[in-house]
Amino acid sequence: MDIKHLDNKTVIQDFKQEDKMKRFKLNIQQFAEPGEPKTFTQEEVDKMIETRLKRENEKFEKAKKELERQHNESIEDYEERIKNANLTAEEKHKKEIDKIQKDLDAKNAELTKIKTDEIKKATLTKYKIPEKFLDRISGVTEEEIEASVKGFAEVMGEYVKGLGTNGVPGAMNGGSEDKKYTKEEFSKMTLSERTELFNTNKKLYDELKGE
Repeated sequence: MDIKHLDNKTVIQDFKQEDKMKRFKLNIQQFAEPGEPKTFTQEEVDKMIETRLKRENEKFEKAKKELERQHNESIEDYEERIKNANLTAEEKHKKEIDKIQKDLDAKNAELTKIKTDEIKKATLTKYKIPEKFLDRISGVTEEEIEASVKGFAEVMGEYVKGLGTNGVPGAMNGGSEDKKYTKEEFSKMTLSERTELFNTNKKLYDELKGE
């Protein structure tokens, strides 16, 4: 497949012609009817050149695609094949090794994540924490994961202790477990506070909402 002789020679020549024509104000007689001389403006000349270049580019692309179809290989693939053919045996070997290593690294990363996630799930179960909190846990080794889960469990424990009798965090309860929310206080709650109340004490939430 001799694609290297296929170039934009025609297009390059047209660009040179365009540059030459732009230096002069042309009087193009051949585009006019006999006996009716017409002077073309620079804009008209530029438009004709642009049309010609576009037509030549389309012809080139069409010829390129036809050549690729005949040889069942794209120009880019051909260039890559020629590039590889010019490599020394040592360079080819190194390129193959690099590709294999890249694939291995990707597989190892995938396997490591699977293994790490399994350790995280097991550790979460150990501390009676739902697996939905998997993304909150960090670490790679068992020790790192254990420490992360333990820290998360402590934070969750403190949060639960801070819940009032109504199932509302102490900060929302005004620091008193005996205090009961009024509808006015409920109306001033933020969306996140209402959501928290709904998740922890739906009965109270419904009462305050008037349902």
